Amino acid sequence: MKGKDVLRQASYAGLILLSLLGCQSYRQAPINLEAYETSWLSRNLKAPEIADFSKELTPVGEEATLAFDPSDGVSLKEAEKIALAYNPSLRAARLDAKVPLAVAGQVGRWDDPEVEFLVGRVLDKDEDDQRLEGTLGIPVPVSGRLGAAKSKALAEYSADEAGVRASEWALLNELRDHWLEWSNVQANVELTEEYIAQIDKIILIADRLKEAGELRRTDARLFTIERAVQTTELESQRYTARGLKLEIKRVMGLAPEAVVDFSPTLDIKAAPLSSSERRRMLEKNNPDLAWKRAEYAFAERSLVLENRKQYPDVNVGVMYERAGSEEALLVGPGLPLPLWNANRAGVAEAGASRTAARAEFEAVYIRLASNLARAEVRLQRAVFKRENLEREVIPLVREQIQEIKALAALGEFDSLLLLEAITRAIDTRRDILEARLEESQASNQVNYLLGPLSISEPLAGKE
Repeated sequence: MKGKDVLRQASYAGLILLSLLGCQSYRQAPINLEAYETSWLSRNLKAPEIADFSKELTPVGEEATLAFDPSDGVSLKEAEKIALAYNPSLRAARLDAKVPLAVAGQVGRWDDPEVEFLVGRVLDKDEDDQRLEGTLGIPVPVSGRLGAAKSKALAEYSADEAGVRASEWALLNELRDHWLEWSNVQANVELTEEYIAQIDKIILIADRLKEAGELRRTDARLFTIERAVQTTELESQRYTARGLKLEIKRVMGLAPEAVVDFSPTLDIKAAPLSSSERRRMLEKNNPDLAWKRAEYAFAERSLVLENRKQYPDVNVGVMYERAGSEEALLVGPGLPLPLWNANRAGVAEAGASRTAARAEFEAVYIRLASNLARAEVRLQRAVFKRENLEREVIPLVREQIQEIKALAALGEFDSLLLLEAITRAIDTRRDILEARLEESQASNQVNYLLGPLSISEPLAGKE
């Protein structure tokens, strides 16, 4: 009998040891900021994960293909690919989105069985026998709860992935806006440099006329003052350009010290569609709307799971009992009765969350549709302003300057009139640059609201 007891106890110990072997061990992973900073400062713009980006977030109406070669300067399209690969916020969002996927891979398993041992003696004074009880409880899911839990986890992963896709698209929109601002400042820098060069030529003429007594000193000084003002403005513009370039590097995930040559552009065009076509495109392709659809689907699966939890699962119990020399083996099911609780709180919460998710989807749609209408009006205004300046104002200013130069050649040099004319010409060209900037920004906003050509799945970035 003792041999059997030893064997039985060994089997119990083996069962416990086997269950412990299924547990995962902890491994420490401390943060190493120094190593990360080193990799950040040495990022390679020709890395394969950038050049071989197979999927691009391309606005509707644009070509999706791009030959990636940053050696001749980084264009806006190339900068977008770099940002998608290196932006740290996107990297964090992508890793966060993988959490529900990791959970979904494990959800749907049966609950672990539970073993309980009780050892003691019979308290009856006439008996002195040992008593041993062992219980094994095995939950058997029959309610469909496990399948619903897995579906919920997958729906959560899909929603998080849609959120990453929306973040990627928003990042590119932010990059394009910064790029347009920087390009506009760069164009103004070149325009101011050109203006100063014109003033320098006029100062030479004014100095000769002043020495000859044909121009008052106060009139000649006007051009020197204007040059000083424009030189100050030029330095301010250059500082602004440096700040915007640093902002672009931040969005791209590059270090401030990174040596990168950017190619300016103010030529973002809106997709050539009617307002009704744009509205349909927004409904179909906008990543924020797709994200809210996925979140609503997650709320639906959550409600399904909570409903499944109302129905009981069977718990099969196996009990071994030994009292003295007598042994017994009992087997039977356990079934909770959903009479008072029945997961009413969980169902109520999931139902309310689904209603809230629907309302949030509708609110986002209204906001996006309103933003699209405003962006279209802004675009129309910018196009009208630019075309009117180019068609009506610029020719008049040029004609005025030519007439003043012709009078000067005849000996009628009017310094005030000439300064006003060239200043008006520069200001008009600056106005055109501002109109082009507003037109491109409005076009970028329209394209952002329409969404990319495809919103199937998030891009794989560098980790």
